[in-house]
Amino acid sequence: MRTFRRVISITLAAGLAVTAVTAAAGPSSGNSSVVADGLVRVNQLGYGADGPKWAYLMSKSASPEASFEVLDRWGRRVFSGRAGRDAGEWNAAFQHVYRLDLSTLKKPGRYRIKASGAGLSPSFEIGGDRLATGARDKAVQFFAEQRDGANVVPGPLGRQPSHLTDRAAQVYDWPTFAGPDTDQSVGALRRIGGPVDVEGGWYDAGDYLKFTHIAAYSESLLWASARDARRPDSQLLKEARHGLDWLDKMWDERTKTLYIQVGVGTGNVEETFVGDHDIWRLPEADDLDTAPGHQFLKNCPVFRAAAPGQPISPNLAGRTAAAFALAAQVETSPAKARRHLETGADLRSGTDHRCDAVGHLAAVRLLSRERVARRPGTRRGRARVGGAETQGSTGRPLAEVGVPLGR
Repeated sequence: MRTFRRVISITLAAGLAVTAVTAAAGPSSGNSSVVADGLVRVNQLGYGADGPKWAYLMSKSASPEASFEVLDRWGRRVFSGRAGRDAGEWNAAFQHVYRLDLSTLKKPGRYRIKASGAGLSPSFEIGGDRLATGARDKAVQFFAEQRDGANVVPGPLGRQPSHLTDRAAQVYDWPTFAGPDTDQSVGALRRIGGPVDVEGGWYDAGDYLKFTHIAAYSESLLWASARDARRPDSQLLKEARHGLDWLDKMWDERTKTLYIQVGVGTGNVEETFVGDHDIWRLPEADDLDTAPGHQFLKNCPVFRAAAPGQPISPNLAGRTAAAFALAAQVETSPAKARRHLETGADLRSGTDHRCDAVGHLAAVRLLSRERVARRPGTRRGRARVGGAETQGSTGRPLAEVGVPLGR
């Protein structure tokens, strides 16, 4: 079995703000303007108080041991130093890049850097919660923007409900592919079941396909971060629950069927239908699309991980079970936590135990079978509801191992 696309890990990296400023700019300068010689790059998310802190001076001319100062919000100098060695060119315009080491500055606050030939940098923060909360909020917003179904969040992109036809989707057999390195299929898709309700979830990697294994991995990270936080973020929990609701739909407990994919990536060789990757459009347009060959845009096909009741890849089953097991540790409702734990155990029971070489990578141990109810008023403690532990062959949590889906 293969998915129509490779598994794509989505990572959130701290960005760098870039500005060009006048060499004559003083501490009181409020605005930046383009100048002839240099600019300073700083981490726009900020820096941890005790960790390393580096900014970069980008210059058009050589500036060995250029001096710089760090100014507080009132323009007072609180730190000074000299640039490190020339790290080489950035591009044709900026032939020299120098690292500015601020690591010994640990006092929390907002600062700017004044460097020789580059004036003032954008402001940045040291310490405080923004470094962590800023990255978290951006990640949660990204998930919210990727929502599919009726329960979308309008947000900055003005999202509208989409793919409501997924509430009654048809199930298809895996097609024959045109080659080992393509997701283009040969011939017509053969319907083998349905309707099934797979509405909701998140889009994958900027397109409109939805994958169980990728959603399960993301779910595990969201629930683990909520579990380990001193106070779980309410918006993060909303996204985690949104994704888990969709994962629950992808597992048919009655027939013991796990659906792995919604939508088709590329059309077939005969060009009798197009796929998601073939056309640029807004997601809500698919619900009204009746153009010839667009039948699988409006009515997304669903594909199974295995036939009903047949063994499931242990990696896929373990990854999906882990998401439910982690949710069971966080949910404050004993009934919901118990339900999540039972779903995880049910998924794990469908694993193909014959695949020993792969199975040990996705081993899932479901603990606290007693399902002791959590004491009122406590978030997490000794009395746990369906505590679960996910473990790979390395002893690390499955969410950290991130092994790819086995065929």
